[in-house]
Amino acid sequence: MTASLIGAVLITSFLLGGIVYTIWRQYLRADLATRMHDLVATSVLMVDPAVHGRLRSAQDMQTAGYQVQRAKLKKVRQGSPDIRFLYTFRWSAEQNKPVFVLDTGTPGVDFSPLGEVYDTMTPTLAASFTPPYQVRVADAFYTDQYGTWLSSYAPIIAPDGSLEGVLGLDMDASRIIRMENQLLLLVLGLTLGIIALMGALSFALARQIAKPLQALCKDMGQIQQLKLETPVNVRSNISEVLQMYQALENMKMGLRSFRKYVPSDLVSQLIGLQKEAVLGTNKQQLTIFFCDLENFTAASEALSSEDLSLLLSSYFEKISSILQSHGATIDKFIGDAVMAFWNAPLPEPDHPYRAAKASLEILQAMEQLRADWHARGLPALSMRIGLNTGPVLVGNVGHNDRFSYTALGDAVNVASRLESLNKHYGTRVLVSQTTLSCIEGRIAYRVVDCVAVKGKSQGARIAEIALERPNWWVDFDLARQAYERQDWAGALQLFNLVHQRKGSADRVSVVLAERCQQFLIHGVPPDWDGVWVMQDK
Repeated sequence: MTASLIGAVLITSFLLGGIVYTIWRQYLRADLATRMHDLVATSVLMVDPAVHGRLRSAQDMQTAGYQVQRAKLKKVRQGSPDIRFLYTFRWSAEQNKPVFVLDTGTPGVDFSPLGEVYDTMTPTLAASFTPPYQVRVADAFYTDQYGTWLSSYAPIIAPDGSLEGVLGLDMDASRIIRMENQLLLLVLGLTLGIIALMGALSFALARQIAKPLQALCKDMGQIQQLKLETPVNVRSNISEVLQMYQALENMKMGLRSFRKYVPSDLVSQLIGLQKEAVLGTNKQQLTIFFCDLENFTAASEALSSEDLSLLLSSYFEKISSILQSHGATIDKFIGDAVMAFWNAPLPEPDHPYRAAKASLEILQAMEQLRADWHARGLPALSMRIGLNTGPVLVGNVGHNDRFSYTALGDAVNVASRLESLNKHYGTRVLVSQTTLSCIEGRIAYRVVDCVAVKGKSQGARIAEIALERPNWWVDFDLARQAYERQDWAGALQLFNLVHQRKGSADRVSVVLAERCQQFLIHGVPPDWDGVWVMQDK
């Protein structure tokens, strides 16, 4: 209520102040425009159109007609201190611009000689050269290197009714601007005074609810320290206080549940559920993500604890940020490995595609991270990623004092095995057949092999995904097709051509070429169905 009152006072005060300032400002500018209209309309009467029409070249500046006309206009300018510039010009068909004729300025300071081109063409000036010929005052101030002005123009009509030229008058607007600034300060002062007065009244009102607010503030301090068991009793007739109390109680109930979870980023996703966490899991279709750093164990042994901490913290920070931006739930950090999943606890539409996009973005980010590590003298480690989509048990496991929100099941194991298989094939991101079927046509990929990972008897295709499809993948696909037809000699030849097209060795092609050689020498096992059974993790 106090906030609403102060807000209403602020809005009302600033709104009224703005209205007063705007009205007075418009009055000042309208008054200036009226005076300029009268001045320019009077000043143009001092110009003899016939004499003005004979002034055509710089030599005419020495004529008596030029000097007399200029003296008359100069007298008008001297009679009004606010007039900064008073001049005439006519339209030059040759230049397609106005050129100066008479100028009341001081030669060498602010004087434009007869025939000099006037380059600044404002809308008001342009309108002055088109019918109907009439006095015109600019709608807005104009600022240049000489200051801020309001310009007005009056037509110089020849005896035959044609437009001989235009008289221009620039009025110094600095006095008006000073008055506007003074008015603004006055309005702001009054507004702040009203705000101070109403703030004092609001403070007096706030003291009536100080006790319940102090209790709530104390409770919030306990919440910040995750001390959530201390009860707090709040009694108040003000609905906003009761709403705050209820919101804090809901938050405490949620935090009591989420404190039992690892990782802690689930708090931001699940705070709105308003229910106590209980042991139990549900079967759900998830996309599982595993990644780790290549040769991390060997590299970590050569690093100091400070360098190792720096490397891991920058790595985990980058990976976590990208995963969370794509809606992933980070399950755990295992040494240098990260496990995450999509579609739990909150549903994530098209989660296989989100996971694939996140993985490719991580690969991009790792290039910059590796460059930073190299610049700091740290090992520029590469990473491997495995993705699998399948049914798992997801939920709370553990015991009553400590929960872990995690995913369990065969699909999790397959994702972990795919991450490890990158080492065998020399790839960076391997996805399972189930994940590939959900992203096919939207992500660049190549089928790498048909394997049964360790611990599985049935095989399935695995694929490598990339940001874009390299040209040499076409040759690889042809080699794969020959391999699947069991054309071992043809496949071997095509796999060897892949390296030439790529410009370097392709580990996947090397692995499959070695198999072709073995099959050519020893033949194919009679019961072989195209599935390669992996014996290592």
